[in-house]
Amino acid sequence: MISNKISLNIDSDLRHLAAVLSWFDPWRQILDDDTVWQQCRIAIVEAFTNAVRHAHQGLPQETPIHLEALLDGETLVMEICDRGQPFDLDHYLSDLPPSSRDAEGGRGLRLIRDIADQVTYRRQGDTGNCLRIVKQLTPQPLRASEASVAG
Repeated sequence: MISNKISLNIDSDLRHLAAVLSWFDPWRQILDDDTVWQQCRIAIVEAFTNAVRHAHQGLPQETPIHLEALLDGETLVMEICDRGQPFDLDHYLSDLPPSSRDAEGGRGLRLIRDIADQVTYRRQGDTGNCLRIVKQLTPQPLRASEASVAG
């Protein structure tokens, strides 16, 4: 697979969610797996929404959120960086009650954790925080016509 990278800086406003989704749309062909693409879209939507609603709560809507997606071989890395106060992701996830359809909070982070192979959250100096979502992609099996050429 070829290495690809895209990034987007966008205001902290939920009305920009359509723009975030449009930004990620071209990856549908790159990922070559509709289920993985949909899962990654869900993770990005949840992370962006959390940054707007929680990290940037009380900050001006012009406060930027930086999104980045990097495909390197069979690994997709998505980062959503905010300017809010940091929190302890591991502690937060460990305190979440068991999954419930009626749960008021934590569904987004639970979804992200379930979709991703690795989720980390770190402070970046004095500039903000970055949620890193890593998804390992499974190589597609060779089709019979490709196997005969490869063999």
